[in-house]
This record gives sequence, structure tokens and C-alpha cells, in this order.
Amino acid sequence: MLRARIDHATALLGGDRPVADIAVACGFYDQAALTRAFGRLTGQTPAQFRRWSRGRTAP
Repeated sequence: MLRARIDHATALLGGDRPVADIAVACGFYDQAALTRAFGRLTGQTPAQFRRWSRGRTAP
């Protein structure tokens, strides 16, 4: 279940929604809870992932 929530958050991080809104939309209590779980599973914070994914897709 946690993996599915993180996968959903990963998809939403490609947009411009604030990380706190994404956390709640994915069923986490707050941004800190998302950041802890995301870090355990991916090795990076949601903000780091967002920066990486935007850099990867930039022209």
C-alpha cells in the first residue's frame, strides 16, 4: 500500500502542486510524513526528485 501511495506522489510531483498538497492527496498526514516515506523508498526527498525529474525532461 505504501508503495502505491509513493508511486502516486511520484506522478504528481511532475506538476506544480505544492508538496504539502500532494502529501495529503496521497493519504499522508502531512508533508513531513511523505518526505520520510519517500526518502526510505527512493533515497531522495520529494523536492530532490522534482528537481531531478524537471532537469531530465527539460529541452
